[in-house]
Amino acid sequence: MKALVPAALLLLVAPARAGRITVGVDSRIELAGVTQALRPAAEDPKSFRRPDIGYSRMIERLSASGAPVPAAPGALDFEDRCQVLLRVSSAPALAPRLMMPYDLAERAGGPERLQAWLDALSAFARGTDFSAHLARAERLLEDREAALRRKVEERDYVGEEEAYTGLALNGSYSIYLSPYVDGGLSTNSIEPREDGVVEIESVFGRQAGSEEGGGFWSIRAPGLLWHETGHGIVDPLADVFADRVDASSAAYRSSWGCYGDWRQCVKEQVVRAVMIRLVARDFGEAAAAEQLAFENEKRFPQLKAMIESLKAYEKSRARYPTLADYYPRLLEVLPPPPEGVAAAARLELAGRFDCRPAPIRNRMRAYLDQLAARAKDPALLAAVRAARAAPALDAAACRESR
Repeated sequence: MKALVPAALLLLVAPARAGRITVGVDSRIELAGVTQALRPAAEDPKSFRRPDIGYSRMIERLSASGAPVPAAPGALDFEDRCQVLLRVSSAPALAPRLMMPYDLAERAGGPERLQAWLDALSAFARGTDFSAHLARAERLLEDREAALRRKVEERDYVGEEEAYTGLALNGSYSIYLSPYVDGGLSTNSIEPREDGVVEIESVFGRQAGSEEGGGFWSIRAPGLLWHETGHGIVDPLADVFADRVDASSAAYRSSWGCYGDWRQCVKEQVVRAVMIRLVARDFGEAAAAEQLAFENEKRFPQLKAMIESLKAYEKSRARYPTLADYYPRLLEVLPPPPEGVAAAARLELAGRFDCRPAPIRNRMRAYLDQLAARAKDPALLAAVRAARAAPALDAAACRESR
C-alpha cells in the first residue's frame, strides 16, 4: 500500500523503534480493583468487572486481613477512580503527582472527600502489605502481559504518528492491563508533569472472546494508540491558534457530547481525523470508513471534512512538512465566525499561559520551541512569534481576568 509520507521523511522524523510504549500491571489500578471486589457486588460501578481467574482470587485473599475496605466517594464510577489514581504516585503512598481535573474532585464530593478516599486507600495498602501481595499475584498474569506487549510492539505507533504529523512526542506512553476493567472501556490520561513532559497512560481491560494480546487486545486498539498519542502531539495547536478556534465557538452544541467545550471538541476531531487517516493507510479505506461510523459524526460534525482536508495535506508535504504548518488550512472546515465578531484575545493563547498551572506553561514553552525549529508556514511562524513575544501577566492580572 502506498505510504502517506515519503520514505525519507519517515526515516528523518521517526526511525522504527519498538518499545516506545511500555506495558505492565499498575499497583494503583489494581488497588482500586481489589478494594471494589471486596465490597458488596450490589455496589459495583460502571466499567468495573469481577474477574474469576486465579490472579484475582489470589489477590483478593486480602479480605481475610480484616483491614477496613474504603468505599469510593460521591459519583465516581470505576473509570473515574482510575483517572484519579493515574494522577497520584504508586501504592501505597498515593501522593499528589499530576494535576487533578476539577470535575473529578467535584464528582467525588469535593477535594476533601477525594483526599479522604485516597488516604483510606493508602492506609489499606499499607495495612495489608498490598505491594507484596500484588508482586506474588502478578506472576499469574506474566503470559498475558507478554502477549499484550508483543501486540503493542508489532509496530511503532508513536513513530507513525510522529511521521504523519512531522512533530515529536515530548513525553512517554504506558499501558496497564487490568482484569478488573470492563473490556468495553479503557481509561486514558494525558497530563504534563511539572517539567512540561507529557505522560500518556491507558488501561486495557479484558476483551470478551479475544485471545490476542492475552485477551487484552481489541480491533480498536491500534486506533486508540494513535488517538492518545495524537493528543500528546497535536492538542497544543488548538491553543496556539485559539483565536481562530474560539471565534467559531458559536457553532458548538452541548447536545453533541463533544467533551464539554468547543476548543476541546476541535482537539478531539483533529486527533480522530489523523487516526482515521492512519487506519486508512494501514488497514484500508473500508476500515477507515467503519472507524468513522464508530466515532459517530453526530458527536463530531466537522470530522468528515477534516479527514478530507488531511488528504490534501498528505499530498503536499513538501509545502507542509508538519501538521502544524497545515493547521490553519485544517481549521478552514470550522464554521466561520459570526459577521462582525472579532476573534477575542484569550488568556489560554500560548503566550498567555501565565495564569495556568506550571506544568501547562512549561509544556507550551517546549512545544513552541519545537514549532519554531520545525515550522515552515508563515502563518504558523507568525503565531509562534506572537505567542513567545506576548508580555507576561502578573498574579494580579490573572486574578482580574477571572
